[in-house]
Amino acid sequence: MLPEFVSRLLNVAVALRESPDPEEYTGAMYMTSGGVPTDPLGHYAYRTDLQDTFKIGFDKATSKPWPVFTSTGKLAYYDSEQTVEHFGLTDEECEIIFGYEGCGGAITPEDAAEFIERFVAERCS
Repeated sequence: MLPEFVSRLLNVAVALRESPDPEEYTGAMYMTSGGVPTDPLGHYAYRTDLQDTFKIGFDKATSKPWPVFTSTGKLAYYDSEQTVEHFGLTDEECEIIFGYEGCGGAITPEDAAEFIERFVAERCS
């Protein structure tokens, strides 16, 4: 059985590979104003069939869709303590994967998925 953090990161890759709208991928912003995921964390939150820690909620200040933690209802950021803990990553690793230029500056969800899979393989070797 895979360690939990590995399964979670690989589920991010699955969510990216099965993106509902790959052309909307920016690697930043989390979601479009219409609720389409645009980055790895947004894709993961969008896929409640793959996980139950994040969901799509709304930023009360802007009314924009945003990943939120299901247990607290707080907005999820790529460097939130709960995000770091959920993925079993360091702050720096969360920046590498989920930051504004995450996944090596990937420009497609497929590129981001491949980056995450390589990251997992290297970290587990």
